Amino acid sequence: MALALKEEGDSLFDKKEYVSAIAKYEAAIRKLDDWRAGPTTPAASQLHLDLWTSRLDAFNKSNGDSGQARTELLDYLCNHADDNWTRFFGTHKLCRAYFHLSRSFEMENNLEQASDMLQICLYFEPNDQNVQIAFERVQIPALKELVRLGIFKNGTAADLSIDCIMCVHCQEDIHPEDLCIQYRCKHGFHQNCAMRWMQLEGADDQRAVEEPPKTCPSCRAEVLS
Repeated sequence: MALALKEEGDSLFDKKEYVSAIAKYEAAIRKLDDWRAGPTTPAASQLHLDLWTSRLDAFNKSNGDSGQARTELLDYLCNHADDNWTRFFGTHKLCRAYFHLSRSFEMENNLEQASDMLQICLYFEPNDQNVQIAFERVQIPALKELVRLGIFKNGTAADLSIDCIMCVHCQEDIHPEDLCIQYRCKHGFHQNCAMRWMQLEGADDQRAVEEPPKTCPSCRAEVLS
């Protein structure tokens, strides 16, 4: 269900809190762009890697305490590393291991560790599907903060009564079931497209980290007002 914006008469949200939310989002996305340092690994038994990975996956699916299984898998990956890693295990197994580690950290709301694991996952298999999954994982905590602050609504196009027929970012149609965000000016966009806009706008501005300028891409109305 879409969350309502703050009304004009309500007390304004804390500007520093808004800047902090944007900074967290931008820092998470920067991690995903940095794929240069993937680990290498051991010529140790594939049986152990499969065991720890499957065990962690089972805990994640049951929403149980995955702490010990996660520690075992992390310890195995960190302490059996050499140049034979990808040759011995193959990229698919390693991608799967780090993906489940990311999921485990995400369930504890540890965004920094979750995005670190996704960064390594992307190093092994940087395909479009993994990039999309990674982007969604790191944007969600920041998205919730921005909605809570009343900066915009989020939900399906139908829930938000968005009357825009096309997203100005991707030039694709907006369907009723599409996840979207809507600014105070009532313009709506695909959620992923809009969040990328929030991250990229002002990227070359030295003030971006301290006070990122954010405007609606359709009418240039200020988002922070």
